[in-house]
Amino acid sequence: MQHTRGLRCVVTYSAHGRYPLTDYDTVIDHGISELHSRATFYKDRYGIPYVPTLSPGSDSSPRTLPSDGWPESMQELGQYGYPWSVSWTSNTSQWRSALAQTKAAMAALYPCGAGGAGNPVAGAYTGTATASGSGGWCPPVIINAWNEWSEGAYLEPDTRTGMKRLEAIRDIFGPAVRPAAGL
Repeated sequence: MQHTRGLRCVVTYSAHGRYPLTDYDTVIDHGISELHSRATFYKDRYGIPYVPTLSPGSDSSPRTLPSDGWPESMQELGQYGYPWSVSWTSNTSQWRSALAQTKAAMAALYPCGAGGAGNPVAGAYTGTATASGSGGWCPPVIINAWNEWSEGAYLEPDTRTGMKRLEAIRDIFGPAVRPAAGL
């Protein structure tokens, strides 16, 4: 049914942190585990690849004010979680590591050239986007987000880290591949 409707992959967006604050390394460890579980599930059950979403942070607190009050249940527990606090955030070293781990997991799950005639998405499991013209579709890694300042999820250069988050993407995944003229 998925293929008759044109479904070519499954994408989910979920922050795997607990509230109020989860160490980024824990978030990524859980995310890589989920990547393997979900990729296996969707491949075995539906024959389609799973596309993960990676984020440098999650912080909804800029949307709230302490003067808005806290839910009574949280006050009693002394917990001021979502949306009143940072859920998780990364430094540039953790971000670079998360990118490398995700790339390695995707390469292991979708090795280059594994697509074929029996694959409903011919050439789908090629692992990483290349300019080689292999013709296969490569499951991407979705990165959230360019400038979600109000969520603590941004790649846009700032005064604290400069271009380091963007440079990490380039260093791990390679420079942007531009389409040939006329495409």
